[in-house]
Amino acid sequence: MSEHLFAIERISSRAAEFWRRAHGWAPKEVAEFLSEARLDWVASFNRTLPFRVQEVAEYPDEHGALILAWAHLRALVEGTLKLFLSVFLLNYLDDPNAPKDRRGTVMPDVLPLEKIRQFLKKSGILATHLGFIEHVQQRGNAIHAFADRPIGTADEFMEYVVLYRYFLQDVDDNLPTP
Repeated sequence: MSEHLFAIERISSRAAEFWRRAHGWAPKEVAEFLSEARLDWVASFNRTLPFRVQEVAEYPDEHGALILAWAHLRALVEGTLKLFLSVFLLNYLDDPNAPKDRRGTVMPDVLPLEKIRQFLKKSGILATHLGFIEHVQQRGNAIHAFADRPIGTADEFMEYVVLYRYFLQDVDDNLPTP
């Protein structure tokens, strides 16, 4: 697990540093949009993922620890997808499947995860990860629940941390670099 957590932190920190300084080679709109994004917060969430892993490992039957861990992972998946859509902002804005409101296309930074997931599904983007995204979303949504929702097990969460590493790597591999 430590190898996966190290890789997650490395990929995320490098991406945050790289994409916040995209001026000069990325389209102006993309560079400006990304320079204002809180990519440092996404990287920080990735750096603190080991805390959730440790809590779940130490208290595998504690529902609160597991719910917080899933919510943490959900935030990471959402942040990763917002980075992806932001890097491809011009393509996203031209996509007829992009979510719209009365003012036009909704920008990626304010999209809820469900709208992102629906967009990806309609557009056929990151199709191999849609099941992973939906599962993490459902488990992470338990943080909002008053009613009973499935939260899985500690072992399942640990498996999804590993899957997140591969998801993050795949997204990163699909981002352009000069």
